[in-house]
Amino acid sequence: MEVIKAFLPGVGMCFALTTHRDERVGIIALRTGRVDLVRYSTTDPDICEVLLTLNSDDAHPIAGLICAAHLE
Repeated sequence: MEVIKAFLPGVGMCFALTTHRDERVGIIALRTGRVDLVRYSTTDPDICEVLLTLNSDDAHPIAGLICAAHLE
């Protein structure tokens, strides 16, 4: 699985990937500390919808849970 990183000038970073179901998802980490989990449109790769918005207090434990689930 390839993770594509893109710098968003003045905004932050975007990390995008395509799942095994061919769904394109991304994590947008804003400079403010907000993190958006997004799903891209199947018809237009420039359009996405925000599925979940987290602050850094939310994002860190969730990332830890995902990593822990992977290790089990």
